[in-house]
Amino acid sequence: MNQLLTLSYLLLTIIGTATRKLQAIKVLKDLFGTGLKETKDLVDMYTDDKSNVTKIPMKKLYTEELDKETMENIERQFKYNGFEIEIK
Repeated sequence: MNQLLTLSYLLLTIIGTATRKLQAIKVLKDLFGTGLKETKDLVDMYTDDKSNVTKIPMKKLYTEELDKETMENIERQFKYNGFEIEIK
């Protein structure tokens, strides 16, 4: 039986400069199949420019519940690219 993760508790945290934001946009676009403008707008909306931290609620990216395998794949992709996923 697959364990489903509730999206309201998942938060993607991206820490870094504008270069890191561009890399995050590429990873998000590839993982979720969103358009470039849509993905950039989403990242910009959730970025605190003073601290260079972006915190995106996963429910803004993925509309279905995630099984454990899917979430682990997402987490692997971001960790591979130097990002962290925070589960709250």
